[in-house]
Amino acid sequence: MFKKDILVLIGNYNAGNIGDNMLLKASLKGICDNLPRWKVKIVAPSKPADSLILPTGIRSLLRIGWLKTLYYYAVAKVAVFGGGGLLNVEEYRSLLIWGLQIFVLKLFKTEVYLIANSVTPSDSKLLRNILNRVDLISVRDKESFDFLNKLSLEIPIRKTADLAFSLCPNNYMDNCFEFDFEEFIVINLRDYAAVSPELQFNILNAIVGEVLSRTQLGVYLLPFDKGDVPFLRRISSEFEDNGRVITLPLDTEVLLRAVAQAKVVVSQRLHPLIFAFLLKKPLVALSYSSKVGSLFSELIEDDLIFDLQNIELSAQNVTDVVMRLLSEDQAEYDNNLESLLSKQKKEAELNFSFLKNFINKN
Repeated sequence: MFKKDILVLIGNYNAGNIGDNMLLKASLKGICDNLPRWKVKIVAPSKPADSLILPTGIRSLLRIGWLKTLYYYAVAKVAVFGGGGLLNVEEYRSLLIWGLQIFVLKLFKTEVYLIANSVTPSDSKLLRNILNRVDLISVRDKESFDFLNKLSLEIPIRKTADLAFSLCPNNYMDNCFEFDFEEFIVINLRDYAAVSPELQFNILNAIVGEVLSRTQLGVYLLPFDKGDVPFLRRISSEFEDNGRVITLPLDTEVLLRAVAQAKVVVSQRLHPLIFAFLLKKPLVALSYSSKVGSLFSELIEDDLIFDLQNIELSAQNVTDVVMRLLSEDQAEYDNNLESLLSKQKKEAELNFSFLKNFINKN
């Protein structure tokens, strides 16, 4: 089939995750700035998109929106998986979902590029099989980079940065939303099979207890995915009547504004941490997966990163760090970030110059 100057942009977009939707914005901007002649078609799990990802289950098979995807995969010269931790062995179904897209693309002899991704270090044969079919990879964390180099793949591999570092969060905020509290902290927790809900509750309980008893701050619970909302409500149910612990709506502009105004950001998900970093907010990373710890180990002190899969982790240790950050000088924190912010922005933008050079050579 005749190939056209079509670039298929593929990702977990429009599926209810704010971080992934911001990656879509970053991907489109980067492609528009660096590859303006290419016609972009977005393939995602849900609308709005030009077509839906190829299905791996009966329910998704019945949604015929994916039929157009076969055409795009066949005629496109280039397919770009724009950011995220798509190939995650800890959530094995992700290998099936995104691996299927890659296998079909290669059947049609389409070039496949993974940019600013994380790859879970694993001896999985399926993961190795998928990676061997990709034509180029850039990764956003050192652990993924080291792992890929050990595999001796015969493709270009680059260490870059998460695409969200190329964004300006101020452009996506609701400046009119009025919070109940003038000063507050924000906390994000998510349901994850490898993390104990009891530990998550203990951390939330300890932080809330200290903040409410020792300060006048409010506590906003920060969902960043549609699945976070019921989880946060369930895990915080005993705080419902105190008036100082409130779950925010799942709204991009509101949540980014909350991060911007927070005194401290405590997050399990990666992208609230990245936006906190961009906005120069003191942060505590609750690392539920190696990608979080690996990425932020290059940006913040080790004592601000807590491994939620460590059975010896103390909720009080997390709380002590939160209270310490609340007492520290914000101006000094800002000054220490400038060079790191500049470096991350440049590395995020490198994803697209790397992609442009590779496409032009081919």
